[in-house]
Amino acid sequence: MDRVASPDLISEGLTASTRRNRSDEEVELAEPTNGTKLQQGFFLYLGDFERSCDRAGLDDAERMGYLRILGSMYSTGGHLPDERAVRGASRLTSWKWRKSGPRLIELLEVEPQGFTHERVLRELAKANRIREVRRRAGEKGAQSRWKDV
Repeated sequence: MDRVASPDLISEGLTASTRRNRSDEEVELAEPTNGTKLQQGFFLYLGDFERSCDRAGLDDAERMGYLRILGSMYSTGGHLPDERAVRGASRLTSWKWRKSGPRLIELLEVEPQGFTHERVLRELAKANRIREVRRRAGEKGAQSRWKDV
């Protein structure tokens, strides 16, 4: 899920809020109190990642390359334009790419915009929805605060 608040985080100027996770348990989340934003990052569900790597039979170097590819897709809007970009994102050596590239490519989907991954697109859409809700809430709060000014 998101960042979990601890007494250390709260003492560093963060307040705690609760949200329900996938198993419908309440979890405590850290929210900044000083007007700064928590850095938006790539949401990695380790269990899902490990299962997909295990099913594909990836070794440690290939797993790291796959993780780098997913991170690169996340930071570029969900797509990498071609195989060369995928190879560069993986940072595998030429020898390792020749051996492992086809297996890594099999884990991705091909769309007109290039290579992508379903989970990355879902997480980006979720992050955009959250960002939009927060933007609207900020506008509403600003209007109510500054309407008389």
